Amino acid sequence: MKRTCDIKLAYNGFTTKYSTLKQDILYASKYGFDSIEARDYKLQDYLIESSIDDLKKLLLKHNITICTINSVEIGQNSLHGEKYDCLVGKLEWMCRIADEIGIEYIVTAPLFNENNNTYEENKEYLILLYQKLSDYFSKYKVKLGFEIISLSGAIVPNLDCALQIIKAINRNNVGLCFDCFAFYGNDSSMESIKNIPLEKLYIVHINDARKGSIKDLIQEKDRRFPGEGEIPLKEILEELKRIGYCGTYSIELITPYIWEWSAGKAIKHAYKTSKNIVYKVYRG
Repeated sequence: MKRTCDIKLAYNGFTTKYSTLKQDILYASKYGFDSIEARDYKLQDYLIESSIDDLKKLLLKHNITICTINSVEIGQNSLHGEKYDCLVGKLEWMCRIADEIGIEYIVTAPLFNENNNTYEENKEYLILLYQKLSDYFSKYKVKLGFEIISLSGAIVPNLDCALQIIKAINRNNVGLCFDCFAFYGNDSSMESIKNIPLEKLYIVHINDARKGSIKDLIQEKDRRFPGEGEIPLKEILEELKRIGYCGTYSIELITPYIWEWSAGKAIKHAYKTSKNIVYKVYRG
């Protein structure tokens, strides 16, 4: 029997930085998204005046889910001591909420090589840290997504390195969050997509890069809506489809000029541009 490809579209709440979680839910539902990625600070603000049960009812009413909570930034020197305790405290809060609501993933992102360590040193550090976190949080159903960034000076330089680290972590609750902008900006190869174990590919962030941007100098403000930049998105998605990915594509922009848009305008356009490219690849 031929496998049905159950592609879903999600909206990452950081695309509209200043909207509320409730606004993200209402507009994402209104314009056709299947789910949202809840930003941690928006979730925290929501829960000041409302409860988890209120959030469950809101999601049910608008027929939408939360697929991830993001994000947890992973710096260096977090393996022990106060920084580790802060990291665990934040993740504990997220994991409890995720399990209660039924959220599949928490997105984590290793950031910058501020200590000027070698790649091998950073690799060893991240393997030990994620194994420690994986074991600690194995009591929860939620899994930890490992997302690499595109900016120069990143701890994890490209997709191949990320896959090496995830393989060495070797835990069932740690996998990849693939970001098209990061894939383009850190100059990962199309061949590297073929090396992604399907069971380790949790979610894909879909976005584009400003036309004329220089890969080595790319910045978050260069993110654009899908199809409005120069990333070969069609080719990337075709490779992901070829390895069997049939999960969630979530639009994530970190672009100040878009933060000035109304939530409704941004989310409506986000759905239109995401749908155009994703459906073109998966549904012809």
